[in-house]
Amino acid sequence: MKKRNSKNVSIFSEIAAVASVYFAMIYVLIIIPNVLSNVGIPYNAAFLAVCLASAFGCFMCAVFAKKPFVFAPYIGENSFLAFSAVMIMGYSYREALGCAFWAAVAILLIAMTDIKKYLIDNIPNCIRSALPVAIGLFLTILGLLEMGVVQISSRSLMLKLGELNTLPVIMGMMCLVIIIVLRALNVRLNVLFGIAITLLIAAFKGLIPIPVFSIPEFSNVFMQLDMRETLNLNYLTLIITFFVFLLNDMTAVSVSALNHTKQKDVTDYQGTIMATAISSCVAPILGCVSSGVYPESVLAVECDAKTKFVPITLGIMFLLSIFLIPFLSVIPSYICAAVLVYIGILLTSEIEHKGYSAEEFSEYVPAFLMVVLTCFTVNLAVGICAAFLVYLVLKICTGRFMDINLVSILFGVLSAIFFVFYPY
Repeated sequence: MKKRNSKNVSIFSEIAAVASVYFAMIYVLIIIPNVLSNVGIPYNAAFLAVCLASAFGCFMCAVFAKKPFVFAPYIGENSFLAFSAVMIMGYSYREALGCAFWAAVAILLIAMTDIKKYLIDNIPNCIRSALPVAIGLFLTILGLLEMGVVQISSRSLMLKLGELNTLPVIMGMMCLVIIIVLRALNVRLNVLFGIAITLLIAAFKGLIPIPVFSIPEFSNVFMQLDMRETLNLNYLTLIITFFVFLLNDMTAVSVSALNHTKQKDVTDYQGTIMATAISSCVAPILGCVSSGVYPESVLAVECDAKTKFVPITLGIMFLLSIFLIPFLSVIPSYICAAVLVYIGILLTSEIEHKGYSAEEFSEYVPAFLMVVLTCFTVNLAVGICAAFLVYLVLKICTGRFMDINLVSILFGVLSAIFFVFYPY
């Protein structure tokens, strides 16, 4: 029988949430270090930085948000740092981290004022409603690509069906099917059971290599950001880009996660944004970019978790993960991919239009473009920025000035700046 306290909180639900979310988040500990290793950062050092940033973010979530959410560095921002800022735009790793730090400081200044409440409350309804769908489909595409169910065609650069007869694809699909079937049977630990069963089969088939222990060298990433030099106006473009990236992700994912808690208290997102701002300031010091609430928080809500026990415990588990680098690094990517697809299913399961219809094009088109461009570019920031920019342009061109507020103007202008300086 489940034990409950006076607030009707199930201890079993809290523990189940921690287990499900932690194993669902393992892909972050694998993917981001791999991304950062492309710019010469040792994998183990990047792994350590991500673990510490995730733990710190979870602790900040417990202090300020007091919600059963999981915090970790965003994959999008870290991918932008490695592939765009460093490899394409030519900045050094230290300069990129410095720019990300100052962008986070600007976010923190906003979070310390009542501006944050005004920002959230005045996001257009069409964009707010489409956010979970865009994020859900974004995660689904990432999962299907990582699993191998779909591939990018070398001829047309379009997606095509992958080789479904290969063992990794079969194993990934099997993991997803197990998770979905258990969910349909109302098994709360469906994600955990799906991961465990697939891991056992993979181990039996000899698909998991023997882990090799090595000690990470944290000095390669800790305090490597260039704070002083990046205050130069030459770095303003990159700072603005990181600022728009983080501001959009922070508001988008926070609103999406809070919507699933079915709670209307305005202090919810204020605490979440403050935790995100502080965590994002600390992350560059540790060696990675940003740290905020993740869509995987939906799994905790699915388990009926309600308290800050979840982020506190997850923070401790992220710290303990430092000692599990050899073991976590051998977990097959197709298992993480299957969980991504499942989370995408959860986020898109409540598609609805709030306050607008498909006939009202000035409302429908921004929402449509956000979903479509997020999927086609596999970049959440592009989709969100396109939605805000098109929303502002359509309202002006159709003379619907009453629908325009300072938030839509701010995000529209920042989105325009984002596309002007985006590394095409």
